[in-house]
Amino acid sequence: MKESRRQARLPVHSLREHSLDLLKRLTPRLPDGASRRSKDLLPSLEVDAPCVRAPSQWAEGWAFAVGSQFQVPLDCTLTRRMKKQRPILEWTQGSLFNFQIGHTIHGSDPRKPVVVQVHAAIPAAPASAQTEEQWPSSDRPPDQIIDERLTRIREEGHEGVFRHIERPAPQWELRRLIPRNPGFASLAVYLPNDGPKIWRHHATLAVSQDEFVRVLIVGLEGIG
Repeated sequence: MKESRRQARLPVHSLREHSLDLLKRLTPRLPDGASRRSKDLLPSLEVDAPCVRAPSQWAEGWAFAVGSQFQVPLDCTLTRRMKKQRPILEWTQGSLFNFQIGHTIHGSDPRKPVVVQVHAAIPAAPASAQTEEQWPSSDRPPDQIIDERLTRIREEGHEGVFRHIERPAPQWELRRLIPRNPGFASLAVYLPNDGPKIWRHHATLAVSQDEFVRVLIVGLEGIG
């Protein structure tokens, strides 16, 4: 619980900077070889929270009151891992953001009431890589063949890498790099109303799932 107590003393901007920095690390445009699940969590500074409950002080300092019921849309889940040759469950953070139609979240500042509601959505998908072709180390393909393969990959909207690798065995390899799909969310923004309805429609915004997570952290001014 030491991490939770330390979080309570941090100013809002520090809490948001923590979340924004992690969001950036979790969402590279192209695969970089690093694991995309992190023990650092976007909505909490608590480390190694017991698996019987959600990490404490969820979304502390965020612009919107994102309750722990949004664990799955934030891709903050219990993950099965091995520790000292024993299976354990621990909280980890990924980037498969998947806020869905009907999700409604209120602003956390009572002085500036606002509500956002998701009206349409497509989940995010992380960057990935796949092996296209391989050749023995002693049989490097001609440059013309490589150029043709790389051109085809680029025409399909991806990027290609030709390289020599040592493992699992020395060989030439052509890899296809598939950029991250940040997803999509259509948001309806509501503000307080003086009439019979409590809320009035203020605006409709089209953002990616990645951008929506940023909005939840820093507010609507975080778009763009």
